[in-house]
Amino acid sequence: LGIKILKGQEKVTLNEAREAGFENLCTLVDSGVNTPGFAYERATVAAQQLFDTADVVLAKGMGNYECLSETSREHVCCLLKVKCGVVAESLGREIGDIICQMN
Repeated sequence: LGIKILKGQEKVTLNEAREAGFENLCTLVDSGVNTPGFAYERATVAAQQLFDTADVVLAKGMGNYECLSETSREHVCCLLKVKCGVVAESLGREIGDIICQMN
């Protein structure tokens, strides 16, 4: 589980993930990325290795969709609510739609 630590936008902190017991289910890694989406080139080596070797990447949110929608990596599933016209157009959907899209 890659955890993004972006001040003011933390959805789940690394400590909260530990407290919830996720360490018993998966590897926890701080992505090291300080942008709303997972920017591979800015990620820590550990986060890049996890991204490269995971069976499936679940990428939640528009920031992750925008960063990963053109990745050549297989098995990236983007989960998001469409909040702007640019993303709506790229998906052929409407603002407000909920998307679950596997590349």
